[in-house]
Amino acid sequence: MCYNVVDGRFHQACLHFVPMSTHFRDCLEPNCVFSSQHRHPPKCASNACIHHMTPSAKNPIRLSPSRCPQCATNAPFDPSRPQSPSSSNSSTR
Repeated sequence: MCYNVVDGRFHQACLHFVPMSTHFRDCLEPNCVFSSQHRHPPKCASNACIHHMTPSAKNPIRLSPSRCPQCATNAPFDPSRPQSPSSSNSSTR
């Protein structure tokens, strides 16, 4: 089946993948509606044809030992900083 390949950066510290670009991989099967070799007209409704793609494949083209930008901005809890009233555990009556 056809699928998309997502090239990106893999952050080893947090194990997150950040996509950078995507390209299409053609399976060249005549019964796949996404293939360039598909025999039937567009918008094919034949039950013999494949109507879904394989999940995207992640291709890490860059390896980064640091955390991803999203994890880097979410700093761990610091007890020396004051909490907002909505996040404190004390109840007011």
